[in-house]
Amino acid sequence: MAPMTGRQILEELDTPDIAGFALVGGLLGGTLGFIFRPAAEMVGQLPLGTVVRRGADLETIGRLLLPTAQTSFNMLVGGAILGAILGGVLAYQLIRRFSRTAASLRV
Repeated sequence: MAPMTGRQILEELDTPDIAGFALVGGLLGGTLGFIFRPAAEMVGQLPLGTVVRRGADLETIGRLLLPTAQTSFNMLVGGAILGAILGGVLAYQLIRRFSRTAASLRV
């Protein structure tokens, strides 16, 4: 197999790659946000369903856990947003680096 030319590298790295990196970063960030969510006193960390619904399914005494559920949801969404931004920036930087390398390889 022949080595890739600079043009082939540029054609393979385009906007869908940035979106893919952002998606993966968002999933990883959301997962980390969920893993590191706060724990409620004497109950521990709330289940995913409660977190995603921001505690809307909590009844009676469980209503005391509503702020914890909301904070957990905010951490999950914040982690996803930060992960998506970092993934997009990483992809953009990689594309720029490869495009400069490819441009210097052109004959």
